Amino acid sequence: MIVEVDGEPLAVLRLAPSRPDILPKLQPAEEGLLFELLGSSELPLPEALIIDRDGSRLGCPGLLMTYLDGINTLTWERMRERCGRASADDAFATIVRMHELPVPVGWPQSSEGDTHHARELAGVQRLCDESGADGPPELRPALMRLVASPPPPTGPSCIVHGDFRPANLMGARDRVTGILDWEMATTGDPLCDFGVSTMREWGVWFTDEELLGKYGDARGIECSLVSLRWWRALGYAKVVAFLAVRLADGWVGPPLGPWVEGLVRAVGEWET
Repeated sequence: MIVEVDGEPLAVLRLAPSRPDILPKLQPAEEGLLFELLGSSELPLPEALIIDRDGSRLGCPGLLMTYLDGINTLTWERMRERCGRASADDAFATIVRMHELPVPVGWPQSSEGDTHHARELAGVQRLCDESGADGPPELRPALMRLVASPPPPTGPSCIVHGDFRPANLMGARDRVTGILDWEMATTGDPLCDFGVSTMREWGVWFTDEELLGKYGDARGIECSLVSLRWWRALGYAKVVAFLAVRLADGWVGPPLGPWVEGLVRAVGEWET
């Protein structure tokens, strides 16, 4: 919720969701702590104004943070159109900077980067089990194939945003002016972020080959196309499992079918 004074946006209020046990790992108050941990970095982040873990200040556990100027879009093409042609390039430079930051003490799973893929799989499998007979039949076989062939790690473990896509970025004048929605943040494989950012629904940022070449050159590490596609397939599995549980709870959201189709396509691309 945007907090306005005299019609001007000044802050954003984020309150704890009704189902905190679904995929997002961190509550809004915990996100505020991450902003504090990264306060000395050059990343374009909100400032945490009130971090309320128990609801004593905001009436409900949550976070009051500064409002960041910019435009929010759903696809990379729209980001280029509305925020400047170079904004997508700046998003790439921003994620490289984020991945190169030292992991601060207190960051979620800061000492468990090598278990990243297993933790992500476990979360999706839990939701798959919860959805039960209401879940799409394609989900469990896809998960079994992903479990059977985990990707090798890509370079050293780093800060992972977990949901890096245009809808979670603010942009203006050819720059990224804000990185939002850190509830999926952890440490682990940087290709997790690229698996999410290259899902077809967000449009074309760069081709897979361009992205891996640029990233490998920027960080001096080897990047596997197979690993990128594994993480993208897992990204689709997360969305399908999340939607299946929410829809079974009676939540009105996007239709599940297109995301199931995306999962099947992504697994096929990975296995090719």
